[in-house]
Amino acid sequence: VEKHLPKDGKGAVFATAWLATDNVYVALMNKHFPEILNGMSLVAIDTLHLFPETLVCAKEVEAKYGKKALWKLPKDVTTREEFISMYGDCEDMDS
Repeated sequence: VEKHLPKDGKGAVFATAWLATDNVYVALMNKHFPEILNGMSLVAIDTLHLFPETLVCAKEVEAKYGKKALWKLPKDVTTREEFISMYGDCEDMDS
């Protein structure tokens, strides 16, 4: 970590979809490299298909580590209904 990231974390970005491994990364960074975590940006990828429990977990991680994420959504939509209207139902995309 120290070899590849700036000591103050500035300019570093960690993108998360709130997977368990993402949350472990934040916890480990907080424990071992808090100055880097404090300076880096946390970007949350919201696909508009996250489980409600994932959103609860995300808010808990943000609160626990005092690290607000910049939430990013798919282009030009803010709800799952808008996503389906613009891009189609992702469940049908594989067929």
